[in-house]
Amino acid sequence: MTDDPIGRLETDDSPAIPAAWNEPSDTQDHAGAREPDIMRLRDEARAQSKTWTVSARRSFSAPLESRRQVAARTVLGIRKSAAAERGVPAVASQLVVNNQRLLRSTSLDIRSALRSKATFPQVRTGGAHPEELPRGYLAAKAYLTASNFIFDEPSFIEFMETAQEAAYFEVAEIWRLKQMLQLVLIERFAELTSELSRVSGARNAPDPHAERYAAEFSSLIDSIRKLSDNDFKAVFLALSKTEAILRGDPAKAYHCMDLDS
Repeated sequence: MTDDPIGRLETDDSPAIPAAWNEPSDTQDHAGAREPDIMRLRDEARAQSKTWTVSARRSFSAPLESRRQVAARTVLGIRKSAAAERGVPAVASQLVVNNQRLLRSTSLDIRSALRSKATFPQVRTGGAHPEELPRGYLAAKAYLTASNFIFDEPSFIEFMETAQEAAYFEVAEIWRLKQMLQLVLIERFAELTSELSRVSGARNAPDPHAERYAAEFSSLIDSIRKLSDNDFKAVFLALSKTEAILRGDPAKAYHCMDLDS
């Protein structure tokens, strides 16, 4: 019996449910409305990266696994309860039901990454409850917070290239950025659900900003799906300084190799 709530989702016998999120048409107006402010992202990357002072190296720590478990339990709780009874927005409940396979595979992908035996740079955070967290996780959280939790590959590359002006990220860190982004998105889904449940319960009435929240829930699922479909090879090639050095091989031998080797 696994201790992972999302991992326990039954998918094989789940009835087919119409999709709750229709991919918007790829028009220039829509892209302009969703595209993050690149200059603002760069400024945020410079500001945040200055605080990422490496304090230790270790494999992924307990705090991240704890965060994943809390988020997973919250999301699973949406499925198991009547949305109206708990004050959970109906759109959140429906999105979880319609995207259970996506959420399950994402959770398992994150869990697999967190079990890596490799060591990664850790940063000690401040505040009332300081803890050491992987630098890659802090980078993912800083980017998604600045981009309103919308993942966009070009803007993420811009953000990370600017962040690396302070210090280069290691090869293993860059490969794990995908799972760190996924974790932050699932955390945000759970956080938003809990927040709205408390507000709805206190008011005992529909939230006047329901449409805005519905759009954010849908956007979160959209970003999770984009990451799930992204093999991250383009991101790695753009961000890895080691890769850039190897591509400068004067003998051109490296150019004859494929990415896997």
